[in-house]
Amino acid sequence: MSQSANTKDILIAQQERFLLRVLTAGLAGAGRRLVAMTDGNEILRRIQVRAPSVLVVDTDLAPMGGEELCRRLQAEHPERDFLTCILTSSAEDEYGNFSEWFSNFRMMEKPVSVGLLRRHIDEHLADCAA
Repeated sequence: MSQSANTKDILIAQQERFLLRVLTAGLAGAGRRLVAMTDGNEILRRIQVRAPSVLVVDTDLAPMGGEELCRRLQAEHPERDFLTCILTSSAEDEYGNFSEWFSNFRMMEKPVSVGLLRRHIDEHLADCAA
């Protein structure tokens, strides 16, 4: 089955089932394909095959943490153009660290505002379409 060129993939890297359900329900929409994954290595392989429009990644992934995933993503795909939304329980402490070495991201503190996350995603997708 071929996928529409207008379909936007949103890759959600989240292990917490409740939060995954909340994110999936809140981010669903026409023209969006939500893909949930939990393994950092699988996520990197998936990105090599087909980059998402947006990656939503929790820093609490295991066994590869979200920060390690982002470091590898930056090293392997420094010219990527998709937005990475990083969910963390301590955004204030981590923001400075990420901003020194990671590009094209939004850091969001948990509990996450799905409305704000959706706004960041909508703005990114609108910018890409313009």
